[in-house]
Amino acid sequence: IFFRSVARIRMDTLHRMLQVVEKVWATPLSALEAKGKEIPSGVLCRLLPNPDVNDPPQILPELARYQTLAQLSASILDTYIPRCRRLTQLHFGQIVSNPDAPQAFNENVGYNMTYNLVEPFKGNALHIHPAVEIFIALDGEWEIAWGAEGKQSTLLQPFDLVAVPANVRHSYKNVKPHTAHNIMTILPGKASITWAPAVVAEARAHGAQCTDDGVLIDFWSKSKLAATGGDEEDLSPRGSETDESASYHRPMTDEAMARNVRRYASGQPLVVQTPEGHLCIRWHTLRRGDAFDACGLPADVDLLVVVLEGDTEVKADGKLLGYATRLDAIRIPAHTSPRRVVLANLLPGACTLLVVESKMRGLMGKHCDQWEISDAVLPQSELKFDVPEGMVR
Repeated sequence: IFFRSVARIRMDTLHRMLQVVEKVWATPLSALEAKGKEIPSGVLCRLLPNPDVNDPPQILPELARYQTLAQLSASILDTYIPRCRRLTQLHFGQIVSNPDAPQAFNENVGYNMTYNLVEPFKGNALHIHPAVEIFIALDGEWEIAWGAEGKQSTLLQPFDLVAVPANVRHSYKNVKPHTAHNIMTILPGKASITWAPAVVAEARAHGAQCTDDGVLIDFWSKSKLAATGGDEEDLSPRGSETDESASYHRPMTDEAMARNVRRYASGQPLVVQTPEGHLCIRWHTLRRGDAFDACGLPADVDLLVVVLEGDTEVKADGKLLGYATRLDAIRIPAHTSPRRVVLANLLPGACTLLVVESKMRGLMGKHCDQWEISDAVLPQSELKFDVPEGMVR
């Protein structure tokens, strides 16, 4: 009788679990949110439930989970070249040379942001952007090369970052043997690129279908062609390449590039400013019982938090929204509805956060050639550590 009772309880529990699974997969996320239900982990979701469909629209935090975001294998022109093959995840904006890749978050904030998973001793091809490009080593070791032929270089250790100025020809490579690693890129403004000489021809030789300036044709939909007034013939290869001439690049000394490198060990922030706004990147390490409070920013500033290591609890106005782990990204939009968003570390190990504060929405779809790179913390930034009530440091 005892064993039959246990078996019956287990069957009833399994039946209820199956019912929950069926409801989750059959119910849209919006419906789950409206009912205040917990959204399954492993999906991109709005974190804060909307309690009433008649309430005014809310601007809500979002969570992009690394383990479930799409990884695109042929999303950039140079990925057709064997030494440049990698997987790309798009969080904000567009991928250069691919206008149709889907982004993880619901809206743009004025910069393009990706993760790139790269095998040992592979990287991307030499290229130029009309804007500053920022590289953050999410793990592993990375060679950032620049110059006419990429012969100058610097090495990034885990969590280090570097800002490569506009019009400086550059590339990156995973130089850590045995293991694929991730590098994060941030490119403000319009996603545009000029490839070094012969890159377009080399990619075509390996099967890429692209325009003469390296835009992949495979990803252009007929609806987008119609919207731009073009047709498929307009995008067909023409047999000649218009990638940059050998003389088109901005030279830069080793000493000048070294001033744009930020070492995680130093804690020195990176600030990029333009007439249209600013972007500030820095690290925060949370010990057990520490919290990161995002309530001190001006209302028009966007915040992105990437978990570099460890785990963090996410609360808004004191309500538990969920948990984020390594390489998950939390977006706290400008004018967000929660008055207070707090990330807390409740576990024994350290939790390291990369915090990107930006006010760059005015750059969406635009080029900007006026950039200033510094380490001065902006006076309007009031982000701080905090210990919420009830937490033990």
